[in-house]
Amino acid sequence: MNPIPLIRVNTFLPFVDFLESLGSPIESLLEQTKLSIFALNDSEALIPRHLAFNFLEKAARREGIENLGVLVGQQTSLGELGIFGRMICQSLTLYDGLNICIRIISSNNSGEKFWLTQEGEKAWFCHQYINFLKANYHHAVYYALILIVELIQMAAGKRWHPKEIKLQICHKNVLTKSQLFANSKIQTQEFTAVAFPRSFLSLPLNSALNFCDGEGQENEKNWRSSAPAENFSGSLRQAITTMLRGSYPDISLASEITGMSIRTLQRRLAEEGLTYSRLVEQTRFDMAIKLLQDPHLKLLDISTELGYTDPAHFTRAFKRWTRISPLKYRRQEREKSI
Repeated sequence: MNPIPLIRVNTFLPFVDFLESLGSPIESLLEQTKLSIFALNDSEALIPRHLAFNFLEKAARREGIENLGVLVGQQTSLGELGIFGRMICQSLTLYDGLNICIRIISSNNSGEKFWLTQEGEKAWFCHQYINFLKANYHHAVYYALILIVELIQMAAGKRWHPKEIKLQICHKNVLTKSQLFANSKIQTQEFTAVAFPRSFLSLPLNSALNFCDGEGQENEKNWRSSAPAENFSGSLRQAITTMLRGSYPDISLASEITGMSIRTLQRRLAEEGLTYSRLVEQTRFDMAIKLLQDPHLKLLDISTELGYTDPAHFTRAFKRWTRISPLKYRRQEREKSI
């Protein structure tokens, strides 16, 4: 079965920051869309795409902003998009940057793809949300479009404006109100694409970001290893990870995350030999092992991160998994490294 489309929080945060500047009730909107505010603490965490997009639509309707994706895109630089943005901004040329974007997008956000086509003297950089089931996700399409234009402008200069655009959605009237697209020919199709002169491909990419040091390279390695899973249960575990803190992520929340009925969700997991409670246990165990590696974290902090209301409940669960207490496990791991 197909995995759940997930996106990194770094893609979502610019919308949160913009809405906060307007005084929008962020916590309330997050709660309405079943997103945890704790997930925002880690820009590289993964959250379900459709919940994030639902948040954008609810916020835009509440604030009466039909061009939210355009406004946020215009106030966001690629360098703000975590490790994904930094890797693109360190590219040598536009061609290099586009190819890096194509190559690493699956590590940043699943359920979307980029590709480059060339026709004579013209090139098209294309973007598509895969399994794009909701027609009202236009803010996300606008946002991706603006960031594509910004990437091209990093080589061509800010005065360059696209002459031809194709959109994955039909709401193109919003773009015609923007000066950036005032003279653009806009069509709709099954994916978004921006046309530019092929000669731009060899232009150097202008960025204020410095190249990574050794620590940055290690962060990128870890980032790639935490890419969205390619199977259903793996992607559900990643989504649950961001929902754990403070409470148990019951199966009704998982139903919201997957967009399935509880019965269908249970059947899908059974096809992989899992129950929902077992999947949550696996997620908690993996997180516990990782968090216990940090000697500065108290058991209270770890139990809270794992969704336990009482550290004693975490200790009992850990003993059930390993036959030893979390403190003894931490001590044994420390002795191994000496």
